[in-house]
Amino acid sequence: MHKMFVRKIIAGIVCVTVVLSNAGVLLAKNDSEDVLRVTAAQLIQKAKDFNGKTVIIQGEVIGDVMPRGEFAWLNIDDTSHAIGVWAPKAMVSGIRYTGDYQYKGDTIEVRGRFFRADADLSGELCIRAQKIITLKEGYRTFRILRPAKAEISLALSLVVFCLGSIILFIRKRTPARK
Repeated sequence: MHKMFVRKIIAGIVCVTVVLSNAGVLLAKNDSEDVLRVTAAQLIQKAKDFNGKTVIIQGEVIGDVMPRGEFAWLNIDDTSHAIGVWAPKAMVSGIRYTGDYQYKGDTIEVRGRFFRADADLSGELCIRAQKIITLKEGYRTFRILRPAKAEISLALSLVVFCLGSIILFIRKRTPARK
Protein backbone atom coordinates (compact mmCIF):
# COMPACT_ATOMS: atom_id res chain seq x y z
CA MET A 1 0.00 0.00 0.00
CA HIS A 2 2.87 2.34 0.78
CA LYS A 3 4.32 1.77 -2.73
CA MET A 4 0.96 2.63 -4.35
CA PHE A 5 0.76 5.85 -2.39
CA VAL A 6 4.30 6.89 -3.43
CA ARG A 7 3.52 6.06 -7.09
CA LYS A 8 0.35 8.19 -6.98
CA ILE A 9 2.28 11.09 -5.45
CA ILE A 10 5.00 10.83 -8.10
CA ALA A 11 2.40 10.59 -10.89
CA GLY A 12 0.63 13.63 -9.48
CA ILE A 13 3.86 15.63 -9.32
CA VAL A 14 4.71 14.67 -12.91
CA CYS A 15 1.24 15.70 -14.12
CA VAL A 16 1.38 19.03 -12.31
CA THR A 17 4.88 19.67 -13.66
CA VAL A 18 3.79 18.94 -17.24
CA VAL A 19 0.69 21.13 -16.94
CA LEU A 20 2.60 24.04 -15.40
CA SER A 21 5.44 23.86 -17.92
CA ASN A 22 2.94 23.87 -20.81
CA ALA A 23 1.06 26.77 -19.25
CA GLY A 24 4.35 28.68 -18.94
CA VAL A 25 5.12 28.06 -22.60
CA LEU A 26 1.65 29.21 -23.63
CA LEU A 27 1.88 32.35 -21.49
CA ALA A 28 5.34 33.18 -22.82
CA LYS A 29 4.17 32.53 -26.37
CA ASN A 30 1.16 34.84 -26.00
CA ASP A 31 3.26 37.56 -24.37
CA SER A 32 5.89 37.67 -27.09
CA GLU A 33 3.81 36.54 -30.05
CA ASP A 34 4.39 38.73 -33.10
CA VAL A 35 6.46 41.26 -31.11
CA LEU A 36 9.27 42.57 -33.29
CA ARG A 37 12.29 44.55 -32.10
CA VAL A 38 12.77 47.26 -34.77
CA THR A 39 14.44 50.56 -35.60
CA ALA A 40 12.64 53.69 -36.71
CA ALA A 41 14.31 53.38 -40.11
CA GLN A 42 12.82 49.89 -40.58
CA LEU A 43 9.37 51.15 -39.61
CA ILE A 44 9.54 54.07 -42.03
CA GLN A 45 11.04 52.13 -44.94
CA LYS A 46 8.77 49.08 -44.58
CA ALA A 47 5.67 50.73 -43.13
CA LYS A 48 3.27 48.47 -45.06
CA ASP A 49 4.95 45.32 -43.72
CA PHE A 50 4.83 46.47 -40.08
CA ASN A 51 1.36 48.09 -40.20
CA GLY A 52 -0.78 46.85 -37.30
CA LYS A 53 2.02 44.78 -35.76
CA THR A 54 3.25 45.01 -32.19
CA VAL A 55 6.80 46.34 -32.07
CA ILE A 56 9.48 47.26 -29.54
CA ILE A 57 11.75 50.23 -30.18
CA GLN A 58 14.34 52.03 -28.07
CA GLY A 59 15.40 55.65 -28.37
CA GLU A 60 15.96 59.05 -26.82
CA VAL A 61 12.92 61.20 -26.10
CA ILE A 62 13.38 64.40 -28.14
CA GLY A 63 11.47 67.64 -28.40
CA ASP A 64 8.53 68.17 -26.08
CA VAL A 65 6.02 65.76 -24.56
CA MET A 66 2.76 67.23 -25.88
CA PRO A 67 -0.36 66.47 -23.79
CA ARG A 68 -3.61 65.96 -25.74
CA GLY A 69 -6.48 65.24 -23.35
CA GLU A 70 -5.86 61.90 -21.65
CA PHE A 71 -2.97 61.11 -24.03
CA ALA A 72 0.33 62.65 -25.06
CA TRP A 73 2.53 62.78 -28.16
CA LEU A 74 6.24 62.30 -27.87
CA ASN A 75 9.01 61.64 -30.35
CA ILE A 76 11.86 59.22 -29.94
CA ASP A 77 15.10 59.18 -31.90
CA ASP A 78 16.97 55.89 -32.19
CA THR A 79 19.84 57.55 -34.15
CA SER A 80 18.48 56.20 -37.46
CA HIS A 81 15.29 58.34 -37.53
CA ALA A 82 12.71 59.83 -35.20
CA ILE A 83 9.20 58.46 -34.83
CA GLY A 84 6.05 59.61 -33.04
CA VAL A 85 4.57 57.76 -30.08
CA TRP A 86 0.98 58.20 -28.87
CA ALA A 87 0.63 57.16 -25.21
CA PRO A 88 -1.66 57.59 -22.22
CA LYS A 89 -0.51 60.48 -20.01
CA ALA A 90 0.13 58.10 -17.11
CA MET A 91 2.73 56.23 -19.19
CA VAL A 92 4.76 59.35 -19.97
CA SER A 93 4.59 60.92 -16.51
CA GLY A 94 7.96 59.33 -15.58
CA ILE A 95 9.83 61.04 -18.43
CA ARG A 96 12.04 63.70 -16.85
CA TYR A 97 14.29 64.90 -19.67
CA THR A 98 13.60 65.49 -23.34
CA GLY A 99 16.47 65.94 -25.75
CA ASP A 100 17.36 69.33 -27.17
CA TYR A 101 20.49 71.46 -27.43
CA GLN A 102 20.91 71.64 -23.64
CA TYR A 103 19.71 68.18 -22.58
CA LYS A 104 20.19 64.53 -23.45
CA GLY A 105 16.69 63.03 -23.26
CA ASP A 106 15.65 59.95 -21.31
CA THR A 107 16.30 56.70 -23.18
CA ILE A 108 13.11 54.67 -23.25
CA GLU A 109 11.81 51.40 -24.63
CA VAL A 110 8.35 51.51 -26.17
CA ARG A 111 6.22 48.47 -26.81
CA GLY A 112 3.16 49.20 -28.89
CA ARG A 113 1.22 48.74 -32.09
CA PHE A 114 2.64 50.46 -35.17
CA PHE A 115 0.32 52.22 -37.61
CA ARG A 116 1.39 53.44 -41.02
CA ALA A 117 -1.58 55.83 -41.17
CA ASP A 118 -3.58 55.87 -37.93
CA ALA A 119 -7.15 56.81 -38.87
CA ASP A 120 -7.92 58.07 -35.34
CA LEU A 121 -4.90 60.41 -35.45
CA SER A 122 -5.45 62.11 -38.82
CA GLY A 123 -3.41 59.55 -40.72
CA GLU A 124 -0.24 59.95 -38.64
CA LEU A 125 2.51 57.32 -38.83
CA CYS A 126 3.01 56.38 -35.19
CA ILE A 127 3.29 53.79 -32.47
CA ARG A 128 0.39 53.50 -30.03
CA ALA A 129 2.23 52.70 -26.81
CA GLN A 130 1.15 49.75 -24.67
CA LYS A 131 4.14 49.93 -22.33
CA ILE A 132 6.98 52.42 -21.79
CA ILE A 133 10.08 51.65 -19.74
CA THR A 134 12.76 54.23 -18.90
CA LEU A 135 16.10 52.56 -19.54
CA LYS A 136 18.35 55.53 -18.77
CA GLU A 137 17.58 58.94 -17.36
CA GLY A 138 18.67 61.96 -19.40
CA TYR A 139 20.89 64.77 -18.19
CA ARG A 140 21.95 68.35 -18.85
CA THR A 141 24.73 68.71 -21.37
CA PHE A 142 27.43 71.34 -21.20
CA ARG A 143 28.91 72.49 -24.46
CA ILE A 144 32.34 74.06 -24.31
CA LEU A 145 33.17 76.76 -26.84
CA ARG A 146 36.51 75.84 -28.31
CA PRO A 147 39.04 78.70 -28.54
CA ALA A 148 39.50 78.17 -32.30
CA LYS A 149 35.76 78.64 -32.89
CA ALA A 150 35.70 81.77 -30.75
CA GLU A 151 38.66 83.22 -32.68
CA ILE A 152 37.08 82.44 -36.06
CA SER A 153 33.78 84.02 -34.93
CA LEU A 154 35.57 87.16 -33.77
CA ALA A 155 37.58 87.39 -37.02
CA LEU A 156 34.48 86.99 -39.20
CA SER A 157 32.62 89.60 -37.14
CA LEU A 158 35.48 92.06 -37.67
CA VAL A 159 35.48 91.36 -41.44
CA VAL A 160 31.72 91.99 -41.65
CA PHE A 161 32.06 95.18 -39.60
CA CYS A 162 34.90 96.44 -41.82
CA LEU A 163 33.06 95.65 -45.05
CA GLY A 164 29.91 97.31 -43.75
CA SER A 165 31.88 100.43 -42.76
CA ILE A 166 33.53 100.61 -46.20
CA ILE A 167 30.18 100.30 -47.98
CA LEU A 168 28.66 103.06 -45.83
CA PHE A 169 31.69 105.28 -46.39
CA ILE A 170 31.52 104.80 -50.18
CA ARG A 171 27.77 105.52 -50.28
CA LYS A 172 28.17 108.74 -48.33
CA ARG A 173 31.03 109.96 -50.56
CA THR A 174 29.32 109.35 -53.90
CA PRO A 175 26.69 111.90 -54.90
CA ALA A 176 23.14 110.70 -55.45
CA ARG A 177 22.16 110.21 -59.10
CA LYS A 178 19.33 112.23 -60.53
